[in-house]
Amino acid sequence: MNALKFIAIVLTLALLGSLTSPGIAHPISSQIKAAEGSFPWVLQLFESVNFSSISTSFGGVRQVPMLSYILPDGHTHRVATKWFTPLNQCGPGNAWSCHDFDLDIMGGYESGTMSDMAVQPITDETEYRVGWVFLNESGQIRHFYRLFGSSGNQISVFNETLYNLPDDHTIIGHPSLAYDSDGKPRVALLLRYSDIQFPADKLLYISYSGSSNTSCDTSSMWQCDLIGSATGMWSYHGSPVLALNASDQPRIVYTASYISGDFLQYAYPQANPDYSPNCGPSDNTWRCITITGDNYEITGLDMDMGSTNPQVAYTIAVTDLITETHLQYAKRVGTLGGDCGTDKVWFLTGVVETETWDCSTITPTDDNGFSQDVTIQVDADNQPLIAYRENDTGGYWDLRLFHGDPETDHTD
Repeated sequence: MNALKFIAIVLTLALLGSLTSPGIAHPISSQIKAAEGSFPWVLQLFESVNFSSISTSFGGVRQVPMLSYILPDGHTHRVATKWFTPLNQCGPGNAWSCHDFDLDIMGGYESGTMSDMAVQPITDETEYRVGWVFLNESGQIRHFYRLFGSSGNQISVFNETLYNLPDDHTIIGHPSLAYDSDGKPRVALLLRYSDIQFPADKLLYISYSGSSNTSCDTSSMWQCDLIGSATGMWSYHGSPVLALNASDQPRIVYTASYISGDFLQYAYPQANPDYSPNCGPSDNTWRCITITGDNYEITGLDMDMGSTNPQVAYTIAVTDLITETHLQYAKRVGTLGGDCGTDKVWFLTGVVETETWDCSTITPTDDNGFSQDVTIQVDADNQPLIAYRENDTGGYWDLRLFHGDPETDHTD
């Protein structure tokens, strides 16, 4: 999320944890006595410096609340964990543990390219792993993770190079990282190729191949696949979002732009010719579709997997006399109940083309159309939990939370 707008705010990790996790072994405050489902919002001054690249998550089976961000020096990466016995004390009341890491050790850090944190699903209660990917100053996509013990202590830091940007390539936005069931990183990123004759934007997907190959430029065990490209009047912008389903199959959402506006895109592996694969490596082994699009700009984007299908939250800048930002929501519903996202699916006697997503407008968020921060998680009941920012009030932005059926009235 945009640190300039959340400079003095700790996101309500207690509430998010109560709605999206099986439980927190140690509550954030000893004053919280209510049932988990009624945990209050907690708003505290955490940092007053100009940090960047903030992200939040929960670590390990104990679901330890975590924050990560880049300090003002532009190269120190800090992780803060909320544990009942803080080490390297920091934060409100020195009740958090802060662990710093100098990214110069990994060749520096290109501002704005740090991914959100991803948590490794380790079942051992004594350790948990949290990772990131970013672009360093030598044009390398670097993966690193921190291993934490059950007391919130940092045990080790591990790093590796996944990909070297070819000549004339730059990164668009920041990469997206997810861990598969074997603990291997998967990465989606957007690239811009600036060749004068054949400029193009590219969607790249990186995974562990298990065998040495040169698809990622140098010989390695990583596999780099070109999923889609945008040329001519088309381009990509923003940052992609990657999620994995229960079978470790990737799902990627991203934004494609044309002169008429922005289009929310969705990519997934599909090699069966009956389903008209139209993107991906090896002569089209993926399918890329448009979920929705119109004469507006997509200004924020996030995705999470429910028990069956992905759910997406995004914001759009709508211009009609004035420019407003609206919070939008889309869920893949398959063959029934869709009103957007035309795709090929199996239905009754064969493959048909039909609208396979349900798209909703949730609420206007402000009247200036500025870039918006939005994040989504899906709870155990397969309901979306969306946090977003709204109208500037007294120098700060209001942090709002939406939870439940997007088709119902929730204007309050």
